[in-house]
Amino acid sequence: MIFHSLVRCGLIVLCGVVLLAVTLVVALRWGGGVAGSAIPGLPDPGASTRWGLPLVRAAVDITGVLTAGWCVTAACSRCTW
Repeated sequence: MIFHSLVRCGLIVLCGVVLLAVTLVVALRWGGGVAGSAIPGLPDPGASTRWGLPLVRAAVDITGVLTAGWCVTAACSRCTW
């Protein structure tokens, strides 16, 4: 029974990550964040940087929110109100 709930939780997390990645790609395409031209005089950073930087920023933001949430949960779980 515990294994099934862990698998279900893992699937929910995986679906959330996939949904986040798809949403980010659609937003970058629609908003023109990927099609920007390089600044004159500077070399083009390449596709891996153009696509990778927003993905890494999203991952950093998500882990920061999770860390803050876990810290608040840990602090409040020790309270006896």
